[in-house]
Amino acid sequence: MRVSLTRRPGRTAITLVGAVALTIGGLAMVPEAAGAADGLSTKPNVLLVHGAFADGSSWSNVIARLQRDGYHVTASQTPNTSFADDVAVVQRDLRVLHGPTLIAAHSYGGAVISQAAEGAANVVGLVYLAAFAPDTGETLNYINNTLAPLLPSQADAVPIDLPNVGANNAPFLMIRENRFRDDFCADCSRVEAAILAAAQTPLNASATTAPLQGTPAWKQVPSWYQISGEDRLLNPAAQKIMAGRLDPTGSHTLTLESSHASLVSHAGQVAQFIERAATNCSPTASPCHRKQ
Repeated sequence: MRVSLTRRPGRTAITLVGAVALTIGGLAMVPEAAGAADGLSTKPNVLLVHGAFADGSSWSNVIARLQRDGYHVTASQTPNTSFADDVAVVQRDLRVLHGPTLIAAHSYGGAVISQAAEGAANVVGLVYLAAFAPDTGETLNYINNTLAPLLPSQADAVPIDLPNVGANNAPFLMIRENRFRDDFCADCSRVEAAILAAAQTPLNASATTAPLQGTPAWKQVPSWYQISGEDRLLNPAAQKIMAGRLDPTGSHTLTLESSHASLVSHAGQVAQFIERAATNCSPTASPCHRKQ
C-alpha cells in the first residue's frame, strides 16, 4: 500500500493507493490487519490486558520496549463493567489477531485471561503480572480473603455514583484519590501516580464475585508469573500461592521488589520477562506446547 499526500488550502488530504476496501451500505471498510506472527515473523503477537483501576495506557512503557524489539503488540481496552464484558473484549481481540499469541495481564486482568483464553487455539502462553490467577470456581473475593490475609488497602476501594448501580445491581469501585499512590504505585513518581490516578477505570463490584467457569487457561498453556514483593493491593503471599499453582518448578516465576504497578515502575524488567516467555513460545520454539 502506498500513502500519498495531497495538499489543499487549509488541510492535507491522505489518499491510500493500492488498498483493497469493502463497501457495505455505503461504508468503506478496510480489511482487518493481520498480526505480526501471521507467517511474517518468528515472534508471537503480544496481547496486553490491564487490570482494575487502570486502562491500556498503563502499558505504555512496556509497549514501547516490545515494539522496539519487533513485537506486534495490542493492548485490550476492557471496560471493567462486568467480568463477562471484560472476557468478551479479550476474546474479540484474540479473534482479530492472526497467528500465535502470548497474553500478558496485570492484576484483575489475570482473572479475565484465565477465562478468555480457555481453549483459544492461537494462545501459546500466558504471563501474569501481580495478577489474579483463579482456579475453577474461585473469585477475586475468595483469593483476597482466603489465600492470604486481606490487606488494609481494600478499604480504599470505595463505591461511586450511588444509587446508580446499573444493570448488574452492583456499584462501581474506585481507589480514593488521596490513597492511590500509596496503595497502587508507591514506587512510581508523584507525576506518574497522578496520571495513573486520573486514568483509573472504575471496576464494577460484580466482577469480584464472578467465579471462573470451566478449566482456567493457565492449566492449558505454559504460564509465567511475576510476583510484586511490595504489593499493597494484592497480597504477595497470595501471589506466591498462585504462582506455585501455575508454575510448580518456579522456573517461570520472577519476583520484583515492586508495588502493584510493576508494569509502570519496573517496565524494563517486565518487558524482558514477557519477551522471555515470548521467546519460549515463538512459532519455531519446540518447548512451548499446550499442557495435557
